[in-house]
Amino acid sequence: GDDVDMNDWLGKQKAGWMFGSNGTLCHDTQQDNGPYSNRYGTAFRDQAQLTAKLDMNKRELGFSINGTDYGVAFTNLPGKVYPAVSCRTPGVIRISFGDKLWALIDDIRH
Repeated sequence: GDDVDMNDWLGKQKAGWMFGSNGTLCHDTQQDNGPYSNRYGTAFRDQAQLTAKLDMNKRELGFSINGTDYGVAFTNLPGKVYPAVSCRTPGVIRISFGDKLWALIDDIRH
């Protein structure tokens, strides 16, 4: 968790676990983009509601899309993790941890 380069793609890093909108998982790929061969869930686009399910007792991370649970995506997580969310195009991201909700709005027009 402590050795993350926030200026680099998380999926290639040892301390990064990524679920991409193309329906793939990436962790420690050591490549700048991909590979996208580890299929998981389904691809998602605008208006999708994603839920990340982090179980630190089991050290597992899984995801659901629009209420469909896709099970465990990653296991053997370290004892400390730092959630991160990114959006490549302008959009709205709402993040909640328990009863706390944050809204991140990027309305940059290209």
